[in-house]
Amino acid sequence: MLLVDFSYGQFVNEEQLSYISSRSERPIEIEVKLNRNKVSFYATNHSYFDYIVNLEFSRLVNFNEYKSFHTQIAGFGSTHLFSLTKKDPDAGHDYSYNYSYCLKPSEDIKYNFEYLHPTGSFCLSSDNIFEVPNDSCVIIYKISLGDTIFAMRKGLVVAIPEKRTNEDRLLKQNSIEVLHEDGTVMLYSPALEEDIVLVESGKTVYPGQPILIVNTENRNIAPRLCTINKGGRISLNKFYLNCCELPIDDFCRPNKPYEIIKKEMTNHEKKKYSKGKLF
Repeated sequence: MLLVDFSYGQFVNEEQLSYISSRSERPIEIEVKLNRNKVSFYATNHSYFDYIVNLEFSRLVNFNEYKSFHTQIAGFGSTHLFSLTKKDPDAGHDYSYNYSYCLKPSEDIKYNFEYLHPTGSFCLSSDNIFEVPNDSCVIIYKISLGDTIFAMRKGLVVAIPEKRTNEDRLLKQNSIEVLHEDGTVMLYSPALEEDIVLVESGKTVYPGQPILIVNTENRNIAPRLCTINKGGRISLNKFYLNCCELPIDDFCRPNKPYEIIKKEMTNHEKKKYSKGKLF
């Protein structure tokens, strides 16, 4: 008898993880544009993660503003931070500043959110779960050549394996990383260079959508769910399996749990999903 249900949730943050580190050398760059009597500051975010950008001025000459510190959230692409207006348009001006940035923290985390299993199996047994460590932070699934890995929750793909692109990412090893609505990030790892990646960075994926085809024999995959804390620190969320007391033979579910799959979909997405056109 295996005491697990078809989905699992999360709880409790762990300490900062040593194996997690942003891999982009400079995800945020500042660009300054002069337009007549204004000097405008822009942040270019090369990452699909949101960042908090801080600018601190140590010198401002011939500007109306006196605020020395500015902070703003910058998403992917170019974000206008603010503009300085010259007091005298015909006179010279000068400024000096430093800037810093960190990942935007997760907000309003849904700790009781239910996730699909990444192997697409809703009848779990010792054949397809390799290990559930005592700390419940990682559930390790057995996978084989030709197996499909599915998205566990709706989210934005922020990174795919390094061979295909040198993106900003949380995990040091190759992985597919998906940013959820509440700011948590699912790390599907390891995603090897030999595997067939079915998704692109910057695109939305939905629970139950195929994201990877395994292209090697006999290994495992261990999804990790992370929280971004204040200051950009990363912590790992524990998982718990929803339990029931049904024997394995009585616990196979022929249908997908649609109430979980559709939980974060818009009405338009639900209609497309019901017609088989969402993905």
